[in-house]
Amino acid sequence: MTRSTSSQCAIESCIGFDAFAQQAAAFDAAVDISELPDPFCSSSEWIIPAQRVFGPLADSCIKRFDEGWMALMRLDTPLGRTLVPLEVSWCLASPFVGPEPSVITGKALRFLLQHRDAYDALFLSGLTRGSAEFSLAAHVLGRWFRLGLGRKTTVRCVASLEGGVDGFLSRRSRKFRKSLRGSLRRAEQAGVLLVDEAPSTPAQALDALRRILAVEAMSWKGKEGHGITIDTMQQFYEDMLARLASRGALRITFAWLDGRPIGFIFGGVRGRTYRGLQVSFLDEYVELGLGNVLQFHTIQALCREGRVNRYDLGTEMPYKARWAEERVETIALVAH
Repeated sequence: MTRSTSSQCAIESCIGFDAFAQQAAAFDAAVDISELPDPFCSSSEWIIPAQRVFGPLADSCIKRFDEGWMALMRLDTPLGRTLVPLEVSWCLASPFVGPEPSVITGKALRFLLQHRDAYDALFLSGLTRGSAEFSLAAHVLGRWFRLGLGRKTTVRCVASLEGGVDGFLSRRSRKFRKSLRGSLRRAEQAGVLLVDEAPSTPAQALDALRRILAVEAMSWKGKEGHGITIDTMQQFYEDMLARLASRGALRITFAWLDGRPIGFIFGGVRGRTYRGLQVSFLDEYVELGLGNVLQFHTIQALCREGRVNRYDLGTEMPYKARWAEERVETIALVAH
């Protein structure tokens, strides 16, 4: 997608990005009482950094209703002027937020149809196939637009933490438990030390991120120019981690060996869900199974803390499937 050349409101009665940031707490309160497939990535802590980094020149199309919120922005795409969620890079964010999904979806769609001159197409990600809001959107928009689906289904892997550590392990295979025991034993024998951090200020979060980036730069992702060392990704995480820290929701663990950090894992808490964000370690220690060690340590820490009952490991990868029982699938509805 290419970006538009202005940064104002696509529709006069909508609010701008700066005004939205000032009302972020009210928006997140609505997220927390909504039944969304991915509340973490629909919250302001994810979508505001995403818009600022990946869509800085987009036009705002954010509207607050009595029933909830519509959080969209307008970009120029091959379909013309297209309204998309504020985070469209990974298609994780839901566009409509409210305690009654069908109600806010209906209200937002009626508003959008009243302002059809402001856009040429809609790209609504974060929808669950077969849900009431998806069916409603397809029914309403199908009267006025040609409909299609986004090119791919977005899948996340989610693990239950019900029953604590013992409950989690009881839902894993014998092969998984054996492999995990081996990783834990090798790390312990090597002298790996795991150190937890919970930054509570933006400054502390940025200090931790600098140390995270130093490790990432020495990993295979950093060496190949992938991951969070890329400028845009670094900016995205700087903003997001500062916001998480301010709410006391950021969790970080470093793996230390021989007086230096050799790996890390971090994520954030939203409601009863912990969202894993990144895990990495130095290539030279791959035989220790540090990925397994860091993941399991995080689960142990979350279970002790007792605040969450779900661990969202993020977008599906083969290794994540072994840690999770649930696959959360969302799709995008395209109207043009």
